[in-house]
Amino acid sequence: MIVKTEREKSASEPTGPVPISREEDPNPRHPTPDSMTENDTASTTDAQHMDEEKIKADLPLELWIWGGMTFTEDSMPNVCFYIRVCKYASRLELRERFGASSRIMKVLKFEDLRNYSLRSSLVNNTANHFVAYVHINPRNENSAPITLKFSKDCKLEDYEFLLSSLRSICHVDSDEARDVHV
Repeated sequence: MIVKTEREKSASEPTGPVPISREEDPNPRHPTPDSMTENDTASTTDAQHMDEEKIKADLPLELWIWGGMTFTEDSMPNVCFYIRVCKYASRLELRERFGASSRIMKVLKFEDLRNYSLRSSLVNNTANHFVAYVHINPRNENSAPITLKFSKDCKLEDYEFLLSSLRSICHVDSDEARDVHV
């Protein structure tokens, strides 16, 4: 039997932070829909599913402007962009999906959102269609403004989840656009 000394054990272990791939969930207790297989999906209990619904939402985007970067859903064929609200990780992620793979493009932590003001706009055209925007503006000059226009595929309850998350953190502009029903 070979017994390693403490020095040999520590020499064989990696030092420093272990890099996390862009696709790894920072909290493995909560699998993302992107990382779940059919078997994982089938074995997920209703309680786990409800827990997942409370902590995360994916909102597809038609347009996003983040600082100097601007994309529309037509600017890159077969690529879709969406905002992921991660309550468990306390952050917003701007993600890009191409086929079955996705990657994080930008991250904004909830604690950093305290330095932003929020303006939102929602227009209900019909029972199943609405146009929604969110403008997140920095309150100092060191940060970039963010404008999000949500896709027609966005669910109203996900949009409301995003707004409630942001309103609990950001300063809400007094001239915030009110919801309009047409």
